[in-house]
Amino acid sequence: MQDYKSICNLKSSSVEFTIHIKSTSNMKTIVALTVLVGLATTYAYSTEHDDLDIAAIVADKNELQKFIDCFTEKAPCTKLTQDFKSKLPEVVREACEKCNPTQKKKLKIFLDGLNENFPEEYNALKKQFDPTGKLFEALDAALSESSCELNMKCILLLPILMAVVAAETYSTENDNLDIEAVVRDLPTLISFLDCFNDKKPCDEVQADFKNDMPEAFENACAKCTAAQKHIFKRFLEECEKKAPEDLKALKKKYDPDSKHYAKLVAAISKS
Repeated sequence: MQDYKSICNLKSSSVEFTIHIKSTSNMKTIVALTVLVGLATTYAYSTEHDDLDIAAIVADKNELQKFIDCFTEKAPCTKLTQDFKSKLPEVVREACEKCNPTQKKKLKIFLDGLNENFPEEYNALKKQFDPTGKLFEALDAALSESSCELNMKCILLLPILMAVVAAETYSTENDNLDIEAVVRDLPTLISFLDCFNDKKPCDEVQADFKNDMPEAFENACAKCTAAQKHIFKRFLEECEKKAPEDLKALKKKYDPDSKHYAKLVAAISKS
């Protein structure tokens, strides 16, 4: 089996997703998913309030009023409302360029709620921070675009994640092994057992299965494909009948404490 390495990148203005897939000759596929946030954009604002339930604030007019009164200097600010007020001029001026995706989403919810529940105060706020009327338009466009980008990233990432899940199985190179031919011929069956039990050198096919044997025992064939489970099932069934002593040696080698074999057999029993 030849080694290969493939790299798939999904980039945007704020997020890069990288998939590294490497297949090795021991039939294992190693998959690393790295999500690198903020490679192209530097987020400048603190994430201290990123977990704030902004929807609950918008739904409570009394709480929303506290923000309005602070922003318009009609009442003293709390620490929370002051934190937002101090950033608001720059956020409006730069169309939330330094906001992270969570902050953009929450700001959109806040502004939409403010416009819906307090339209007069919302317009007054726009005049206060954007007397020309151009900045809020750009801000609204940036926040809407951010929402669309996040949805598109989810759509684009889905097949990549599906590929990651698929890669968490052993190589299917030998899934077409004629297991019935193997178990029907005793010398061939013993040849596999001798390979697995370190009694003789392995051929290429036997080596592939042997390399996965320890993990397959330990994890009850969790990474096996349906075909591999069937192969394993028929192999163990016929070993039980035709080579019980060799099977006993196999279990002692790969499950010395007798913790895994019963679970393995149960896992592949219906394959």
